Amino acid sequence: MTKPVTSLALMQLVEQGRLGLDDPAEKYLPELAGLKVFESFDAATGAYRLRPASRPATVKHFLTHTSGLAYPFTSAIWRDFKPRAGETYPFGGPLLFDPGERWHYSTSTDVVGRLVEVVSGQKLEDYFRQHIFAPLKMDDTSYNVPEAKGRASSRNSSAPASAWTAPLNCKSRSSGSPYAAPIGGGGLASTASDYGRFVRMLLNGGALDGVRVLKAETVALMGQNHIGAVSVPALKTALPRSADFTFIADGRDKWGLGFLITADQVPGKRSPAA
Repeated sequence: MTKPVTSLALMQLVEQGRLGLDDPAEKYLPELAGLKVFESFDAATGAYRLRPASRPATVKHFLTHTSGLAYPFTSAIWRDFKPRAGETYPFGGPLLFDPGERWHYSTSTDVVGRLVEVVSGQKLEDYFRQHIFAPLKMDDTSYNVPEAKGRASSRNSSAPASAWTAPLNCKSRSSGSPYAAPIGGGGLASTASDYGRFVRMLLNGGALDGVRVLKAETVALMGQNHIGAVSVPALKTALPRSADFTFIADGRDKWGLGFLITADQVPGKRSPAA
């Protein structure tokens, strides 16, 4: 649940004209220049061959998980990949495919977070606090939860103190593990009340209680299909601790700028296009 916050932060900067969706991301992050793609990978030996990507990855590719990046829990290749001496990969590994070719759940939103930092000149959590959390009165949302906040939660609730710090994101962590360098792809801790304010702002077209954090047309843009004919497939987990990515309509769902777009009507679930 951290990823929508990070995506909205970048869209604030796009809205201000400080970067464009179709800009090559390497324009702002030079470490993304010269991306390599797996040409082959031998699962038995770990041997691999790489080739240059056919096109630069754009800002939009990272917002839509079509960059070619992956996670070790969504790709057996990334799980088993061991780089040769002298090779470095700032966001996890070589690309599985050329940017824009497919959809794959990935560290792409970590790149989005770095774009927010570089373009804004602020650390990620500082940016979130100033431009999203403070305006929306999300006072109980942060990467590192103050100890007093956790104690206060347990005194005023039948839930254990650790419940306050349960991270609303896709990757689990210990509630006591500090984030020295927050990333865009996960790690925020929050409350249902706080995150509800974030969702209400989106449902209200970018404003809540008289405070606007994004234009209505930008929120609408984020909810449109931005992967064209590419579709969102179900993904089998590559790690036992992770669940399969099977809650989608396999091969029919789409992706916006930070959000899954539902294709099918399922009783009791989200409406199509939501």
